[in-house]
Amino acid sequence: MYTICRIRPIAASGLAGLALALTIATAATADTVHSLPGGNWSVLPDTTAGGSVTIVPGPGTPPAGTGSLKLHVDATTDRALAGTELGELTTRPWSALSASYSTYVADGDPAGFTPTLRFAGFQVVTPSPANFTTLSFEPRHNGTVTPGQWQQWPLGPDSIVWQSNTTDGFCVQATRCTLAEFVARYPAGAWGQAQLGLGSGVAGPADGYADAVTITDGATSQFTDFDPTPAPSASPSAKPSPTGPSLPDTGLRASTPTLVGAALLAVGAALTIGLRRRRLR
Repeated sequence: MYTICRIRPIAASGLAGLALALTIATAATADTVHSLPGGNWSVLPDTTAGGSVTIVPGPGTPPAGTGSLKLHVDATTDRALAGTELGELTTRPWSALSASYSTYVADGDPAGFTPTLRFAGFQVVTPSPANFTTLSFEPRHNGTVTPGQWQQWPLGPDSIVWQSNTTDGFCVQATRCTLAEFVARYPAGAWGQAQLGLGSGVAGPADGYADAVTITDGATSQFTDFDPTPAPSASPSAKPSPTGPSLPDTGLRASTPTLVGAALLAVGAALTIGLRRRRLR
């Protein structure tokens, strides 16, 4: 089953911005990633020994294609991270950011197993980049996570987010804010890398799945579908050649009755000639 999660009521201005973002995302060019690294995605170095990122079939019926990105951690101290390499971290203003992606956690698993969508960038980029930070969107803070089914999560102005940089104490994990509030706080900031992550802090072993990721920067969108490498199609079986007697030296195919008949005709002809010679004598 596939659902679109409902987030808390959105103001008219926020709804308009979100609608625009999703409209743009619909027109995004599809990029199917079969292995990592692949496309613009790769496993990030911050992934620990007990974390892994793979592309697998399913689970269930993914929103795009036949598979998804699986993030796994063994223990609370582990983390699994995949990210996009989109270029400089200073060219995409926070104000132009919007996104959507789909997640899945197995029946019986907690909401904390849901992969987080993250964006690495700076609070300030002019006149020079300063105050590196990672902005995180967690589905469990933006709606109800329902195990056993795929859910789509849009990131818009009224989405709840938090940042890793605690220098000024604004919009940290303990006191989250909306994306619009974050943008207003750092109008001169920008981002450059999108990430999907699980952990640290998640009680492992834990598995979370993500797929159908759309990242929008103003009028530019990137859509990614994670699918395992397709199995090679089976070649049609060659039909066996019909069995039959081997070819004679003449190169013509002849059956046994035909050869016997020809021999009899030759013997008959020889007898006829012999009889004629006797009569002539």
